[in-house]
Amino acid sequence: MRTLIDDLVRWEPVEVQVLRMLASALALAGPVAIGVACGQVGLGLAAALGGLLVASGGHRGTLRHRVAELCGTGAAGVCAVWVGMEIGGWASWGSVALVLLAVAMALLGSLRRPLAVVGAQVTVFAILGMNLGTGPLPRGETLLLFACGAAGGALATLCVHGVARLVAPRLREAAEPGGDRSLRADAARWWAGLRHVSRWQYPLRLGACLTVAEVVAHLGPGSHSYWIALTVSLVVQRDHGAVRRRTVQRAVGTAVGVAAGALLLHLSSWAAVGLIAAIGAVRAELKEANYTAYAAVMTMLVLALTATGGAPTPQLLRERLVDTLLGCLIGIVVSGLVRRALPGGAAAAAGS
Repeated sequence: MRTLIDDLVRWEPVEVQVLRMLASALALAGPVAIGVACGQVGLGLAAALGGLLVASGGHRGTLRHRVAELCGTGAAGVCAVWVGMEIGGWASWGSVALVLLAVAMALLGSLRRPLAVVGAQVTVFAILGMNLGTGPLPRGETLLLFACGAAGGALATLCVHGVARLVAPRLREAAEPGGDRSLRADAARWWAGLRHVSRWQYPLRLGACLTVAEVVAHLGPGSHSYWIALTVSLVVQRDHGAVRRRTVQRAVGTAVGVAAGALLLHLSSWAAVGLIAAIGAVRAELKEANYTAYAAVMTMLVLALTATGGAPTPQLLRERLVDTLLGCLIGIVVSGLVRRALPGGAAAAAGS
């Protein structure tokens, strides 16, 4: 218990990256500000979701590496949202397709670390796409706005770093990533690893948790129960030992975020733009410093960006909290049961 409490309140030292903070704030708040100025807040929020997709990328390495990372992330995210919109209309079959997609992304992610990051993003944004497809805007218009927001966020990131290099050529930036290993060697190692249960453990745990989440979502009365699956995709980690810690942190952070999210009911449009900019600026640093605080601000951010029909309602806030707690519970219980059921899982669980 004391360890869990320590995890909630402990703050890790982080290196503040001013350029990353500025670029992220612009990527998220820029589209919303344009929407408010044009009297189309819902359109700006839809585009800001695209900015959220690319806000974490393009902050290190050569210009070529930055462009490749931003383009790859943007393309994968747009495709994920489109797939989510399509399968969202398949009723129960859409849930099956989502689980299969998540399992495939989790399995592919074991090939290389960058693929693991992209695979996790694909799963998250496919879930968001399933919700966006049922929103007040036409699907094609929503997807176009999302793509424009991603492109605008990528351009903002490149411009911020480019201007900084011109103004202060010696400005210290994040280290450039090291050289890549042979893709053929990694692929051969990955293929050989498929014969071992350990390679399948995370995909099976994630797939089982999402299956239960989708069943609960279909049985529940809430209209925003896609948040159960979204929470599961965020708390179920490759490292099972981190699941309980991450789940408790997300549950507490979400509760705080929902309580603070009530402020969104009373904010003016331009005040909301300022709040989104502030969250966008600090989100990356908070994720490294204290995941509980990160979950709290991200809850507020997602509440704001997905409310394309207007400000979040008290009912939506309650559903957000209940669905997230359900997702956390599923992440702990089902993930643990699947781990114990796999060969060698019980012994590993006993020793942890």
